[in-house]
Parts: sequence; structure tokens; C-alpha cells
Amino acid sequence: MLRSRPGHICGLRGAMFWRWFPMFFLMAVAGAGSLASVKAAEPAHRIEAGRKLFIRCAACHSVNPDDRRTGPHLNGIVGRPVAALPGYRYSDALRAKTFLWDEKQLDLLLQNPQAIVPGLCLPFRGLARLEDRQALIAYLRQAAR
Repeated sequence: MLRSRPGHICGLRGAMFWRWFPMFFLMAVAGAGSLASVKAAEPAHRIEAGRKLFIRCAACHSVNPDDRRTGPHLNGIVGRPVAALPGYRYSDALRAKTFLWDEKQLDLLLQNPQAIVPGLCLPFRGLARLEDRQALIAYLRQAAR
């Protein structure tokens, strides 16, 4: 452990500390920004797998907000309140829910729709594989950009 002496900062003389401090500070800031962007970016193969899985949903849903289908569009679904889009006939069971669609809720819905909302009018039995659910959610997040 470095012990500071009077006139020293972390064992370095003041002038030497201030010479190197800006470089270390900039490296830390740049590293934090790049880590955040790496975490936020989904791998292209995962998004493509999600796009292929979405084909099953496309009979009733779209990721285009202007494309009106039987089910509500899923553009911007992450963070949207449940049963919130005007002009759709949501079931009573779904309208009674009060959560926001986040990744956890979407994962539960995609795993077993009837478990999250009993009586949900969704002709979809669910996706058993976690990787498939994650890919579909990644695609939905990306499609909203």
C-alpha cells in the first residue's frame, strides 16, 4: 500500500501526479462509455434470430406503428404500459393488469402467455428456449430504434 507523505499524493510528487492524472481520467471515462455501449448493443446474430422468430407473430402484430393488424403493433413495446394503445380490443384480463412491458414481463409472456395473463386471447403457446425469447426481445428492442 502506498503511503502518502506530506506534499505527495498517493506516493507521487504533486507535479508528477498532475502530469498523469488527466490521461488516467480520460482513459477511465472513455472505458466507461465503451463498456456501456457494448452492453447496450445486441449481437447482430441474436437480432437476426429474433427477426426470424417474429415471423410467427407477424400474422397479428407488426413492428411498424403505421401497420394496423389484429393485434397491437410492437414498436416500442419495451417500457410501454400494458394494454395502452388506443383502438385495440384488449381482453378484460389484460386491461386489468397494471405493469409496464419490460424484458422480464416480455420473457414471462413469451415463455407461457396464459401464466402471465390467464384468459389472454393470444394464439401462441410460448417459446420454451430462453435463447429464443432473448433473441425475440432483442429484435423488438432494435426494431423500435
